[in-house]
Amino acid sequence: MAIRRPSISSPEWLFQDFLYQAIPGSEERYLQVKWDGEVYTRVSQSFDYSDPPYVGPEQRGGNIVAQVDYTVSGKVITINDWSIDWRDEWPLRLAVNYITQCLYPFEKGFVIFVQGQEVYNQAGEVISVATKEPYAFWVSEQYNPTTNKPNDYLIRYGSERNVPSPTPELISCTSSIVASFFGTQILVSIVAQNVPLETPIYWQVTGENVNAATVLTQLPEGVVFINSNISYLKLLLEDPLPPGSPFTLDIQLFSNPQRTNLVALSTVQVL
Repeated sequence: MAIRRPSISSPEWLFQDFLYQAIPGSEERYLQVKWDGEVYTRVSQSFDYSDPPYVGPEQRGGNIVAQVDYTVSGKVITINDWSIDWRDEWPLRLAVNYITQCLYPFEKGFVIFVQGQEVYNQAGEVISVATKEPYAFWVSEQYNPTTNKPNDYLIRYGSERNVPSPTPELISCTSSIVASFFGTQILVSIVAQNVPLETPIYWQVTGENVNAATVLTQLPEGVVFINSNISYLKLLLEDPLPPGSPFTLDIQLFSNPQRTNLVALSTVQVL
């Protein structure tokens, strides 16, 4: 059974957010936008927690005109899929505003991505699929592509005025090879000064004499959040390593998702 979270209603639009799967560190959720042309007014001032908390059948919702499926992982929100049953994109725009302004506002440190859904042929050209053409809409909502790679994420940028920096932000890192219960891993220590908590740092691992993806058990790039003066990034190594060791790996930290603004660099040798 879906777990309800507090919903808000406008005169004709109803927003309801549901959890349908939870695993440690991650939640799969979906937001529904409903409309039936009726003006929603709460008759009772007390909640009736039977399904749903409204009095009278005309107040229980309406037709589902839009739905957004998304994943919550810490402060990272990834919009995975969406659907709409309306004459235009207006219900989808309402859903996006509800997610970005009410549930997960930028001012509270949330970073919101949109999973690209374009379909490409082998030549890298976009194949027109009526249900998979989100680009124009998301750009109109101030989402921008992070790179020129097909199917890359789209990200919503916050206003610069929301992230003032009265003092210089300093970030450095060191890395070392350590053994753990799970196996041999690279431990990256990130030291941050004057950096707000939950600030995202975009990391990337490259190899000087090897493809980093063949050395690590995970993708060679990701996001880590500053949660104290010292934060840690753990990168598990393959066991056994591919032939050709020792390998030299560079751990790069960037302040922007495009990974163009390098803020720290550490080199480690894997034997």
